[in-house]
Amino acid sequence: MRISDTLVLQLVATTRKLSEDQVVELRAQEKATNRPMQDIVTMSGLVSEADLVKLYARHIKMPYIDLDLLSINLELLKKIPERIARRYSSVVFSINTDGSFNVACAEKLDDNIIRIIEKYTKKSIQVHLAAQAGIERWLNQYRTLDSQIGPIVKIQKMPINKKSSDSGEELINELLKQALDLSATDIHIEPYDNHAQIRFRIDGRLQGFHPLSSGQFSALSAFLMNDLVNLSEDNRTKPKEGSFQHMHEDTKFQVDVSVLPVLDGQKIYLHMQSRTSSVPSLESLGLWGPALTRTKSILSHTNGLILVAGPGKSGKTSTLHALLSTMHSTHVSMIAIEDELAYSEPYISHVTVGKKNGMSWSKAFAASIKQDPDIILLQRLQDSQTAKYTIAASEDRQLICSGIVASSAPAAISKLRSLSIQNHDIAHVLRSIIGQRLVRSLCQHCRIKVPADETTINRVKAIVDQFPLYSFEDIHLIEKAAASSGIGGSEGLVTTNNKIQSIWEPNPEGCDSCHETGFAGLTGIFEVMQMTAALKQSVVKSADTQDITSNAIEEGMIPFAIDGLIKAFRGITTLNEIERAQQSAY
Repeated sequence: MRISDTLVLQLVATTRKLSEDQVVELRAQEKATNRPMQDIVTMSGLVSEADLVKLYARHIKMPYIDLDLLSINLELLKKIPERIARRYSSVVFSINTDGSFNVACAEKLDDNIIRIIEKYTKKSIQVHLAAQAGIERWLNQYRTLDSQIGPIVKIQKMPINKKSSDSGEELINELLKQALDLSATDIHIEPYDNHAQIRFRIDGRLQGFHPLSSGQFSALSAFLMNDLVNLSEDNRTKPKEGSFQHMHEDTKFQVDVSVLPVLDGQKIYLHMQSRTSSVPSLESLGLWGPALTRTKSILSHTNGLILVAGPGKSGKTSTLHALLSTMHSTHVSMIAIEDELAYSEPYISHVTVGKKNGMSWSKAFAASIKQDPDIILLQRLQDSQTAKYTIAASEDRQLICSGIVASSAPAAISKLRSLSIQNHDIAHVLRSIIGQRLVRSLCQHCRIKVPADETTINRVKAIVDQFPLYSFEDIHLIEKAAASSGIGGSEGLVTTNNKIQSIWEPNPEGCDSCHETGFAGLTGIFEVMQMTAALKQSVVKSADTQDITSNAIEEGMIPFAIDGLIKAFRGITTLNEIERAQQSAY
């Protein structure tokens, strides 16, 4: 729930007198932290989150409920499926004498969402406003509901009356088949007293599935560790790691296994990674327009450093390989240094680092330089020694394309400084930084367009207002350019020069194509910070991340929050996804 800054101060003022100095201080904190005023007043202790929500509920003439004072009724909770409850932050907390239900929500629901919820409750609902923390506490109880686990798939319940290894083999094969059929990247198997919970990570989000019995879990873990990975089960008090190969529909997957001792046994984590020679194009990853043009232009350099910045699991490796694919030529020698092989292009020499071969990042880089490469892909720049080698090679005749963990393209400058790289060296060798995040893509078969209500308009405004150089007219012009570039297909514009008319959302019921989730796959949102003379000067003068961000925007960088907003307007993703992705970026 977002409350406007002005209204937050008005609501707080109804409970206590705020001096002009206090208001000035709150405004200064808001600017310094780049957080909304409702967070500032709760963090400063002026008002609790619950009291602020209560005041807001009174202001909009909505009933308020404090969920922390109620016991959770699991039978009532089941009235709304988990995916619907989480999508709209809504839970059933009581039943009225006429059979209707009382529903707590984190923000005011429009009539369309109320109709969707009533479709599942099969009774009318009375909506109450509640604090987000209370809603989350109730939502987390869905994990205990067997009937809510596995809306898409249920693991076949195999009898454990045959040899344990036979049952374990069937279970692990079935588990991998169903996970890979759903394009899951990870499997979490978590033991409890009398069962083991299974969750798949699909499109970046964990989804619960039917649990295994204790017997099934024992058979699966015994086969996995003793037969597949050769990890002894004798010592259950130490973490273990291993891997094995698995074929699925003619594609070979490497399955990395991690075992962690926990209270009720051993938690098992599986990560599935296919090895393919098919590298995505920059366009298919989500780059378009000015960002795509800037990216392609920097690839003409024969030396220097190009960084791809983002948090873990944000698609940096795919972007790096797409860059090298664009530069592929029989006249160019390429080496890729990685800790795991994601792509197996025949035109790249692949070097792996890790404990198994005793190869560190710095050793691998130093050895690779002696091979006279033109271009080096470095999956991760994370230590000072490798950074030192990278700068030296970039100054010479190599073009280095490297990933770096940073919250945004401008923030990567601070990360380079933390690796003991001097400002003048950064300014000298750095060509460009591509910042990125991954967001879930809307299912193009069942997505829906809904009118933009006041809440949606305010949420869009909150994103745009982070970047003072952008007016809403600018956003409209960028959406027009995106439509002209084919982003979102032939759908009409949702913005005008001064307002947003509608917004795309996932279909709450989904369809067969998206396994009833409303989402299908992931896409990137990007920002490309090309190192102009002005930006190099900022770096030399030790400008901080905030100043570099402002300068980069002045120099033409479109922040990935704005890129994401445009993709939400074009029906590629959702406003919720963009808000989640950019929370820790600026």
